[in-house]
Amino acid sequence: MFLVFGLEYFNVVGREFFLLQADAVLAGQIWRILSFLMVPASVSPLFFLFETMILVLVGDALEEEWGIFRFNVYYMTGALFTIVLAFLMPEFPQGSYFLNLSLFLAFATLFPDFEFLVFFVLPVKVKYLAILSGLGIAWTVVFLPLPMKLAALTAVGNYLIFFGVQFLRGAQSRARLASRRMQTAALERHQNEPRHQCTICGKNDRTDPDLEFRYCTCPVCGPQGKAFCISDLDIHNKEKPA
Repeated sequence: MFLVFGLEYFNVVGREFFLLQADAVLAGQIWRILSFLMVPASVSPLFFLFETMILVLVGDALEEEWGIFRFNVYYMTGALFTIVLAFLMPEFPQGSYFLNLSLFLAFATLFPDFEFLVFFVLPVKVKYLAILSGLGIAWTVVFLPLPMKLAALTAVGNYLIFFGVQFLRGAQSRARLASRRMQTAALERHQNEPRHQCTICGKNDRTDPDLEFRYCTCPVCGPQGKAFCISDLDIHNKEKPA
């Protein structure tokens, strides 16, 4: 990456010489199969420094979290998708911007509360930067020409594959947990409800566990019956019609 940036910065050769373009590869420029991975997104030395530092940090963190094998599979899957797209659309050169962005999105998913010092001053959690990046991808897919749409979707395809299943399982797990919580809450409410409650005074077997209750099925109370404590049952019996 430093070599490509230096050659472009000192006007030795432009980045177009390293981008992946199927027509050029088929014409004999086979280095493009790999060299596109080393094309930086930045042309400014300052932003190139930021880009390099972030990529090194992200790469080291993902490799430590996943292990070198899974990290390589993740990265090479995105690279393979980009190569396939380049040969499907040979007239459009492909770089590594969206591929490197997929590394950043993976890092933000695994470490959402990690803070970057933007311009070495402003602390911002990586999850917010990832949201902005996601909006950028969405904007690309919606508004930019078809080659850019496909480049964005293809290069982050590895992210969708690796984390799509995780998100689906997480959503299913959260749904099951919410269902269990609702069932538990309903059961607790049911268990806390009194079994017997006096129709007149409102006392029940939970507030007054020593009270005795009787049910009356007279024409006034109906076939389902109404509960009365012993003292109020006498009152009810005196008031109900003969």
